[in-house]
Amino acid sequence: MFAKAYKLRQIRTQFDVEKLSELGKEMAENGQLGLKVEKGRLSVSSLHFLSNFTHLEAISIYGIARNLSVLSNMPNLRSVALCSLSTIDLKFLHKLKKLEELWLQGLRLKDWNSLRQLKQVKAITLFNLPQKDFDFLEEMESLQVIKLIRCSKVQRLPSLQKSYHLRRVILETVNRLEDLSGIAQAPNLEDIVVSEADCLSPKAFDCFLNHATIRSILPGIGFITSKKYNMVISRIPNELLMDGFYGTTNETFKIL
Repeated sequence: MFAKAYKLRQIRTQFDVEKLSELGKEMAENGQLGLKVEKGRLSVSSLHFLSNFTHLEAISIYGIARNLSVLSNMPNLRSVALCSLSTIDLKFLHKLKKLEELWLQGLRLKDWNSLRQLKQVKAITLFNLPQKDFDFLEEMESLQVIKLIRCSKVQRLPSLQKSYHLRRVILETVNRLEDLSGIAQAPNLEDIVVSEADCLSPKAFDCFLNHATIRSILPGIGFITSKKYNMVISRIPNELLMDGFYGTTNETFKIL
């Protein structure tokens, strides 16, 4: 996560509707701002109980979508994670003016274009999503960081020329990705991090070499002992090569 770190309170299996109402009041009184909701730990079948948690700033929801639109009545939310669930669209998030960070994992949507209106979001993580098309990103103009993980069908990202605030893009295990040129159109991009992208050629990184603001590139398109990897690093100036990522100072990033 790239925004403020929240400690998430875990809902217990034995909590019924009455107990959940009491929990909401208790958390508000104690200044507890984060909640984790998992289908396997929930004794009720709907998320309607979240109407008692309007003070929350962060929420993670796993596996349950019934009455998901209740989130639209939680005006303080800054961080939302939706995992392993199915819903029509995300229009209910449009009302969340403070929403900064969005994590979508294993999500099944009928209308992905509903994300285009989330112009307030500054950080997005797209994890294990099945579609090829991520064109909604081109309209999310406040994004400072984009992270794709295990999106196995994506071949390209849209032009990010409107993304004036975008500073970092992280692409992990995107083995059908063939083109990075849309990312290079982000006018203030600083870092591009690529790991496990078997279809990318060494030439795919050339679009960053004359970029006005780029400062570091991690071209993870092969083992460091492979011919392909040596070919790509021979094309990139040493001062732009990122030496490692996870577990290093290069990993540090905070949205502004």
